[in-house]
This record gives sequence, C-alpha cells and structure tokens, in this order.
Amino acid sequence: MARLARLLLVAISAVILANPPAHAGGSADLNGDGHVDNLDLALLLGEWGPVPCSTTVVGIFGNIDVSVTDMPSGSVHEVRALYTDALLTPGMELTGAEDLSLPGTNLYIHDGAGGVFLALEGGADAIVTVSGVTKGGYGNLGEASFAFSTDPTVIATTDDHGTTMADFLDFLDAYLGLDRPVPPPADPNHWLGAVTSINASGQIVIHGNEGTVQDLDFETADLLVTYAGLPVGSPLWQPFVLTKTGTATGESRRTAFRLFDSLCNWFYVSISVILQSPTPSGPTAIWIAESRDTAGLDRLLGLGVISFDNFGQYSMASNTAFTVTRDNGAVSPLTVNFDFDLPAKQLTALGNSPSWLSAFSTTHPGTSAADLDGDGQVGITDFLILLASWG
Repeated sequence: MARLARLLLVAISAVILANPPAHAGGSADLNGDGHVDNLDLALLLGEWGPVPCSTTVVGIFGNIDVSVTDMPSGSVHEVRALYTDALLTPGMELTGAEDLSLPGTNLYIHDGAGGVFLALEGGADAIVTVSGVTKGGYGNLGEASFAFSTDPTVIATTDDHGTTMADFLDFLDAYLGLDRPVPPPADPNHWLGAVTSINASGQIVIHGNEGTVQDLDFETADLLVTYAGLPVGSPLWQPFVLTKTGTATGESRRTAFRLFDSLCNWFYVSISVILQSPTPSGPTAIWIAESRDTAGLDRLLGLGVISFDNFGQYSMASNTAFTVTRDNGAVSPLTVNFDFDLPAKQLTALGNSPSWLSAFSTTHPGTSAADLDGDGQVGITDFLILLASWG
C-alpha cells in the first residue's frame, strides 16, 4: 500500500510538473530569495493544515494636525439631583451606596416647578434600558439593559445587574466605552479616559473620553426605566433628567476596520487617535480601540499613548496591543497588535497638515503564502505545486 501511494504521488507530481496549475495563493518562492528550495518546503510544512483566519496585526496610518491648539477634554453630562426622601431634604442626597433592590429605598427628583417626582422605586426590580446614544456623530452605541435586582429570573433578561447606583455607573462605563482610572484623576476634564461619578449634590456626572470624535450625545429619553416587579408608587419612565454641560474638545480622528476571529467570523473595531498637549521632546497622542461586537458588555478594548519626535514622525507607543473576547467558539481572547510604523505609510503628527486616519488588516480569512491553491488549507496540492516550481 505504501509503495502504491508513493507511485501515485510520483504520477501526480509528473502531471503537475508538465502542467503547472494556475493558483490563487501566490508564488511558491515563499521566502522571496529568488528560487524554490528546501527553505520554502520547510515553510510550507510549518503551515500544514487549515489556514488560520485570525487577524493578528492591524496597520494604522495617517496624520494628526498639531497646529490645532485646543486642549483635549471630554463631554460632560449631568443628571438632575436625586434624593432619598420625598422632601428633598439637604443631607439626603444620593450617595451611590443605597441598596435599590430593597423595598422602601426610593429616589426622588425635583419636578422643576416646586413639586417632587418619584424617580426610581426600590425593591420593584427596576430595569434601565439605554439606547440611542451616539459618540462623535457616529452611529448609536446600541442597546443594553441593567437591573436593580437580585432576582435570578430578572437578571437573566438583562445585560448587567447590581443593587446600587455605583453598580449602575460601572455598567454605564462599560456601555459607553469609558476608561475609569483608579484612583480618579484630579481633573476629570482632562484625562486619557473618563469617569462617571456622583457629586455632593446627588447628581450623576458623566465625563466622556477626550477628543471631538469621542463627544457623547446623551439625552433623557435615552434612559428608559421599566419594572419587572410591581411598584407601589408611580415612578417615572424617564427619571434620569440629563443636561449636557460640556462638549468634547481636542484634535482627533477615528476610523473603523474589520477583524477576523479563528472561525473566520468578522466584526468591526474602531480606533480613535486624540492629540495631547505638546511636550519638549515632541507631540503625544492617545489611541482608544472600541467594539460593540464582543462577548462582554465593555466596548473599550484597549488604549495607549503614542509619542512623536520633533519632526512629527512616529517614535514609540506605550501599548500596541488589545484583546477581544469572543463567545462563538473561536479562540478567545483574540489578541491584536497595532503597527503604527509601517514603511512609507506611518502615523505622523505634522503641523498644518490635515488630520486623517486609516487602517488595514494584514491578515485576511483563508490567506497564507503557503496556501498556493487558495483553498484555505495547506496540503498535498500546495506541496505538489511547490515541487513543480522547484529550482
């Protein structure tokens, strides 16, 4: 049987040598040294089997205009003050630690005309659904829900849950793609990421990420409260009365690209690059990668600081990698690296040159230099094609 297999292989090789096929995968000179030999064969054998689909490197190129002198800051939204008693008594402002899964732990707000509204009723399994929020004028961030509940049946129907307003703010951080540093910065208006907090007046304050492309458009109607349980009172459906008190600033650009996981399923990721204040050694910028196509709720995938020299050329980055969690059977997490220093197509920071940003994946589904026939597998046909090109 082994002798027959060898004879069959010789016969097939002879046919291919006489009639080299047109193939889709490229040249059999895999190492690019001008001829096909043992080194190319070793490379082919090293990739034998199914061709992986995972994207591992994304090239980023473009320019950030450093002549724009706006200091970067994040958008700011404030929620009307919340109180734990119906009289709105000073000293009874929301702190964030109240257990809103317990009956009687209610929140109240001023109605704007001298009266009081029941904003959120505790112990009735309140569910907050967020939708319609946009960032930097791009499409909305999708829909997600949070339950103030400990009931497993209710929890199973929502994306996240907890018992306190502090838990809810953690949910908002993840949904909005904010970076919440610990400890919080002294000046939350200027930071790589952002914070959500509750001030001394009982107001929820949402600081968005820096840069115009990260500017949040967040309205009262984007936060709808329903109840899985039965409220005793008449709580509002839209109790989070939002006012935008600050617009994001800072020269910035954003672009989106496709990634492929190990099962060849594609999904979108976006990267924002935001100029920071100049330094004596050259300008700096930050990058923020986001996606709504992850297994978890958190859309923020990673961030880092990019440094440029005095000529505006890319110098280094504090971080060039991020991970994506997948729950579809693919290898998880998927680790992806940014390449900011591509030959002839690199990221720059040049004054008076328009800002723009682009990205491309260096790996695509079913592609490999050794997949010479383009069938998604490195196997016997590719081996025979390589033999046909030997020399």
